Amino acid sequence: MSKQQRLRLVFMCKGTRGDVLPLLSIALSYKLQHGGDEVVFACVPLVLKGLSPQVVDSGLEFVPLPEPQEFEQANISANDLHQDARTACNDALLQREASVCMEAAKGSNLIVFNLFTLEGYFIAQHLNVPCIAASPFVLMKSPPPSFEDKLKDAHPVLYSLLKLAGPGILVLPVLGVYSNWLHH
Repeated sequence: MSKQQRLRLVFMCKGTRGDVLPLLSIALSYKLQHGGDEVVFACVPLVLKGLSPQVVDSGLEFVPLPEPQEFEQANISANDLHQDARTACNDALLQREASVCMEAAKGSNLIVFNLFTLEGYFIAQHLNVPCIAASPFVLMKSPPPSFEDKLKDAHPVLYSLLKLAGPGILVLPVLGVYSNWLHH
């Protein structure tokens, strides 16, 4: 890749400040190291309230997602309506949120999303853009006993690759580098 080609990274995050700020830290760190690249951060504006001017003026492009209150207000204003009408209100807000994420992702080279913004995966698939789910949490517990069988049934190829790899670090050609927790 030539040094003159600018990259466009799009981060899509929902959740509380504890869910969003770790990814904001990654986005900001990347932007500070690769100033010429475009870094877009789509999240609920309320989460960013009170951030330092250095973050706000860092060169990150902030894209606002609908606030949770909009979903609550839709349910309150639809309280007298039939369940189908309440569902339609929420569906319209979710569709608007997905549209905002889709628009932000156009022209991107990579999409990074947290576990509350799984639509990032489908947007990346639609746009044929690499993506990665990032979680700021360390999983302290082992998966439930039924997890291995469910993984084996749902994703037999991935399961067989994990089993063949054994404990430690696993490199999957398409997916990247992982710590293989299946053997822990």
